[in-house]
Amino acid sequence: MPAALAPSALVPLVPSLSRGVSSLRRGRCAGSIREFSAVLERFPAHAPAYAWRGLAQLQLDRPWEAIGDFNAALRRDPARCAWVKDCLALAYRAAGVRPARAPGLRWRSTTEGELWSRRLPSLLRFFEALEYATVAAGVRRIMFRNVRPDDPFLARARSEGLHAETVFYVKRFEGFSDHHVRAGADDPQAMAHVVVARSRRDVERVRRLYAACLGAAGHEELGRLLGFPACCRDFFRRQFVQRLIGDPVYEAAAETAGARLGRDERGRELARVSGHPECNVLLRYFGARLVSWLPCSFSCEATRRAAARWLAVGRGIDAAAAAWTLELLSRPMRWACDGLSIKIDSRLFSGVAPVTSAQRPRALRYDPL
Repeated sequence: MPAALAPSALVPLVPSLSRGVSSLRRGRCAGSIREFSAVLERFPAHAPAYAWRGLAQLQLDRPWEAIGDFNAALRRDPARCAWVKDCLALAYRAAGVRPARAPGLRWRSTTEGELWSRRLPSLLRFFEALEYATVAAGVRRIMFRNVRPDDPFLARARSEGLHAETVFYVKRFEGFSDHHVRAGADDPQAMAHVVVARSRRDVERVRRLYAACLGAAGHEELGRLLGFPACCRDFFRRQFVQRLIGDPVYEAAAETAGARLGRDERGRELARVSGHPECNVLLRYFGARLVSWLPCSFSCEATRRAAARWLAVGRGIDAAAAAWTLELLSRPMRWACDGLSIKIDSRLFSGVAPVTSAQRPRALRYDPL
């Protein structure tokens, strides 16, 4: 292992971590992974443990597992783990990750393209308004939004009797991101990560959760405050927190009732599913969705019931946009992950969106129930 990729400064006084590093330096990669995993069971936000475990995974020729660990380290402590970017590049090459493709939409029909090109911006505005309105109406207790520090959104929320406070600052990003990169308040490109709540107590609860670096119990509590169904909170814990899958769409498809799993013509894992439009989040990369969480499956009844409450609120905001969103999500479509890009194909359009964390090449085909 090159010394440059394993700086001793990353070894805090945690016995399991030190034992893991010693095992890794002796070439005992499997044993070192057990030690690093033991650290992470006790300290889920321990960035160096993720970084070292990623190195062990890479030594064992498990590039996708290494990618998950390296990304987890960078999400949790980008400054201290800046060296991990070089390791991530090695893992990308080992996994054959393709660079991100140029984002955009290509319409199948000129007439429909002109129509939906006008509608899509209103769908994004509709969902942003819906997220806010579900808190204001008491459907759920909190929401998050990234805004400019001087955005009038904060003053508006406070004037309407809600509590809007900045929790931390994040770097601006384009496309779909499964995590936030922290930034300083004095960074001119920083966005304020704001929590909006109906009570001051919930704002303080959010601050305490983030101060404690979340962890499994913290994610569960945060999901409950956000109004996520219990089954979807459990799915998030299993896939995002434990397995480090940044965008577990394929996993949700695999857990859908009646899912048919196989391989597509390119040899990628393929899931064929039939599901409820309310549970379809495949177009969230382009702004069209009805709930703010990733459902545990495309047949999740708890999400369907929650979406009905959201839609009831949404129709009072913009009945046309609510109908257009439901119409789009009711269309058959295909989703594919190809390295650092997501591609969506339907009879209406073909779209590409960049993602911040590479994932295994996988695909799914969705048909509405």
